[in-house]
Amino acid sequence: MSRAVLTRLMGVAVVVGTAFGAQAQTTAVPQALQAVLDEVKANPTVNLAWAESSFGGSAGAKRFEAEIRKKYGVNISIRFIPMAGFARVGGQIATEYAAKQPAFTDVWLSTAAQIVPILDRDLLATVDWNTLMPGRLPANAVDANGRSIKVATGFSGADYNTQLAPMVPKTLEDFLRPEWKGKLATTAYAASFDVLAANGVWGRDKTVDYVRKLLPNVSGLMDCAESERIATGEYAGLVMNCLGQFAIQWRDKGAPISRMIPLDAPARRYYYLSVPKNAANMAGAKLFVTYMLSPEGQKALWDLERLDFDELPESHSRDEVNALKAQGAKFTDVTVEWVAANPEVEKTKEEIIQLLRTKSK
Repeated sequence: MSRAVLTRLMGVAVVVGTAFGAQAQTTAVPQALQAVLDEVKANPTVNLAWAESSFGGSAGAKRFEAEIRKKYGVNISIRFIPMAGFARVGGQIATEYAAKQPAFTDVWLSTAAQIVPILDRDLLATVDWNTLMPGRLPANAVDANGRSIKVATGFSGADYNTQLAPMVPKTLEDFLRPEWKGKLATTAYAASFDVLAANGVWGRDKTVDYVRKLLPNVSGLMDCAESERIATGEYAGLVMNCLGQFAIQWRDKGAPISRMIPLDAPARRYYYLSVPKNAANMAGAKLFVTYMLSPEGQKALWDLERLDFDELPESHSRDEVNALKAQGAKFTDVTVEWVAANPEVEKTKEEIIQLLRTKSK
């Protein structure tokens, strides 16, 4: 091989000996990723902040740390900061950015609903994720011009107790039947009803009418994460849920619970990862996100949360999506662009919350 050809090849990838263990002899590392790895070796501490109920919390952070060390050969140290509320974390990042201070977390976990309100503040870094993961990402993985990347897919719908349900529900309309009277719960914050309220889905009038018809079947309020209350029979179902993963977690433990993605209004919602411009460890943040989109990171996320990104080839969620599409389901994808294009849903959501407060007593 000529020196010129070898030089061109080295501009595309670096073959490393220690970064990928026994497979290092044949593993090519993209040049952009190698530059990140070199920086992380010099600055190995990465701060992460989200709730203990998200992505495995502190236990998940320990697993991510161990697997990143093994996969990439860097002695990364993840410092996990428990902090509930995606908007709350984003607000603190914004405050620190305005004060020209380093962000307390190097990665922001959120959904599109929290990202859209802060895009104009220009505090999220634009990253060329495809150079770090060439050939890995589907075309729709990156949103907001590189400022956010999808890491997991959730599904709006309902959870139900398979032993107490009077039927196997297939649509949201099924929960209006009188057999469910007094057996259902909903959330005080109108989880997922905002998607229905969009002009291109059900719209305001149909959604509000649906909630009014649903209320006689609702006997109480609960949080999306309290799926054990469905599993133990306190309620026969939750309409609507947030992203549906909590029911799957309990189902896989043997509990009589399942989630339902409605054929009459299927929606995919996404968890996003973003890197603040004022991240204390920009390279560490990029490496963490790259790991989370790798097969190993996706497996860890599934093991911990029963979540993964359904567009990736090894996804567990992918088969469920394809099965529903075969039945005629047309998904609404709640992306950053979708939320920005449907501001009317917030007003309807507040209206629905006022209706649901009648069940708070």
